[in-house]
Amino acid sequence: MLKITQRGLTKLVALFAVVFVACTAMFSTNAMANANETANTYVNAESDVTVNAKVDPGTDDTYTVTGTFKAIPKELTVTNQKDVDVVFVLDSSGSMGFGMDGANTIAGKDEKTRNEVVVENTKKLAEAIMNSNANNRVAAVDFDSTAKTLTTFTSDLTTFNNAVDRLDKTGGTYLGSGIKEAEKLISEDTNTEDRVKVIIAITDGQDDPSSNASLTLSHFKSLKDTTTIYRLIGMGFSEDKNKEGADALNNLSASVGANVNAQTYIIPLEEDILEDVLNSIHTEVSKAMIDMVNVDVTLPESYDFVADSLEITEENGADIQGGSAGYIHDFMFGVSSPTTGTYTYSYKVKINQAEAAKLTQKEFKTTTIQQKVTFNYTYGEEKGTVAIDEAVDLTTHKVSVSSCENSAIENTYKTTEYYVGNGASHTATWAPKDANAKLEQVVVTTYPMNKDAVVSAVDLTTLSGNAYALTDIMDCTNIYVGYEKSAPSIAPDVKDTPKDEPKKLPSVATGQNSTGLVVMLVTLAGASLYLAYRLNRYRKSL
Repeated sequence: MLKITQRGLTKLVALFAVVFVACTAMFSTNAMANANETANTYVNAESDVTVNAKVDPGTDDTYTVTGTFKAIPKELTVTNQKDVDVVFVLDSSGSMGFGMDGANTIAGKDEKTRNEVVVENTKKLAEAIMNSNANNRVAAVDFDSTAKTLTTFTSDLTTFNNAVDRLDKTGGTYLGSGIKEAEKLISEDTNTEDRVKVIIAITDGQDDPSSNASLTLSHFKSLKDTTTIYRLIGMGFSEDKNKEGADALNNLSASVGANVNAQTYIIPLEEDILEDVLNSIHTEVSKAMIDMVNVDVTLPESYDFVADSLEITEENGADIQGGSAGYIHDFMFGVSSPTTGTYTYSYKVKINQAEAAKLTQKEFKTTTIQQKVTFNYTYGEEKGTVAIDEAVDLTTHKVSVSSCENSAIENTYKTTEYYVGNGASHTATWAPKDANAKLEQVVVTTYPMNKDAVVSAVDLTTLSGNAYALTDIMDCTNIYVGYEKSAPSIAPDVKDTPKDEPKKLPSVATGQNSTGLVVMLVTLAGASLYLAYRLNRYRKSL
């Protein structure tokens, strides 16, 4: 039986390169971060915000896009910072002489009173405020049943500290009186510059008598159109016995007008927690705080988003809930009130085989996922955004399987041509149409960009069944499967010239088996020799 030589096979396989679609360049990721300040006066995005994304190779046509985003730190640096005025409204009622143990008894000899804890931490915050901006100012108000100003606005830390040292601890509690006194300081201030105005009130108990509570609530309900920021801190209100007081304090900040920035902090009687809350307020009024990070993703038509594949984790590894990600081509996810640190996200995309088949080589080379990472921030009463555009480039390779007429393709896509990404793996499978056919050869040809095709014969002893696994696919690839089949036998008593049915010659260009062509030629040659033999016998018999 004739067999095609390796040299002939090499020439035959090389013909496939003429009609095979050239593959694209190596799979690459180009994460570009071009910071654009949109309606942004205060934030330096280039130094404070970072994003990064890449694509990891997968199996077949599904790939994982991973990325990170981070604000450095959580608060963005303010480049056009406003001056800040803070009024501390400090409770000086009799309970402020109690200890921090919650027993509501006079503090022991070696125990700090609530008054001392508040004074110490007020001084710390005032120092931090003035150190962050030499033009910042602080003031202090003492309130119990009535209120009085300890110091008007000053940038002198010594003056402020001496004033709050005069805070006493006698009398009842009427928070509303202290708030009104602070508002009076602000309204009577002769400095008319555009400054951030903040009132920080610290108390350890609810208004008493109840008439005072009604007056305080009524005043907060009247706040409609003011830019002053209100921060109310209730110490010890988190205890079950003070739930009524906690509810009353929460109700104050909830009752203001829609445009008023008011917030309540209910904390236990713990000094370190009070310090943390005061520091967070300082950050809020002197930095631009990130409220939300959104990642808008636009996929090319040749890729689909894999449903339920989105994952977002914090720097400590904790999973968090992302945003909406249910669209096929365009989707968005995000994190609200992000903490300091790096967030990592991942999602999967899958090649749309039908759409991919429509693309030219050039279009495959420029396939790109577009991502816009938007940081929404608040600075005082100002709102702004920082948007970073990011492009993640994808490269796709075409894989084809050609065979002789004696085999059928049985790969994942049930087709002879399909598309995978750079670095992917895929297993091509086939099956013989004739159980008697014997696998003769498997040849893998890759088509590197701008280089000659590389032809490699597969050692059949290494195969597991009718399958060949491709790994780390970096080029367009063709797998050729060939079977051999014995020539049909011819009976010796044939008297008439055998009439062969016309057969269609296999096309080399379409990848049909060269062995099938040889078998057919051998059959025709054998039939011709047999006919010549019978004719010669016939002549001799005449």
